[in-house]
Amino acid sequence: MYNLKEMLNEYNTKFKHNDGDGIIDKTKKSYEFKIGSTPILLSAPHSVKQLREGKPKIQDSLTGPIAEVLSDLTKCSCIYRIYNEGSDPNYYNEDGGYKKEIERIISENNIKLLIDLHGAKNRDEFNIDVGTNNGINLNGKLELPKLLIKSLEENGVENIKQDYLFKASKHYNVSKTIAERTKIPCMQVEIALKYRDLEQFENVEKVIKGLQEFILEVSR
Repeated sequence: MYNLKEMLNEYNTKFKHNDGDGIIDKTKKSYEFKIGSTPILLSAPHSVKQLREGKPKIQDSLTGPIAEVLSDLTKCSCIYRIYNEGSDPNYYNEDGGYKKEIERIISENNIKLLIDLHGAKNRDEFNIDVGTNNGINLNGKLELPKLLIKSLEENGVENIKQDYLFKASKHYNVSKTIAERTKIPCMQVEIALKYRDLEQFENVEKVIKGLQEFILEVSR
């Protein structure tokens, strides 16, 4: 029997190194990935800090561990950054090869859906915002965000919006870029901090279970 909190803590170790910059090793790529048998890919481009317009931005805490745990639970593939190489895959086209690697993984593993995980600060307006570029990034699969929201709500996540603030509509956003280049449906999932905080583990567990059930449902 797995212990979800222990798994998250174990995976989180590498992302917390150097105050969130990760273990910097310029001899290796700045990202890692795991390939699974379920044809869905999870992405966590802000699992470590990033550099945007010359200014450091904090990591989207726990997005990397959430992606890894869901890969274990559902056998889906995942990709995440392991150190800050001085760019931002969700803001720049030159991103250390992150989006190109996603394209390769999709092409070589018959991936049918990309879920790009991000972190937002706590807001009154929403706890999760599912960005689809007003449906454009879904490439015809308009039912997917509805199914995701339903699964999250059934597991106790409240106040979920779609295309409210983080629409994934910029040309350099991971999900918009990948939707255009590969023609598979892509969703950006912005998760409020209180659902990514291990001190509020019951919230984290709700998000993971909601995503887990959604992934298993749409991959049947």
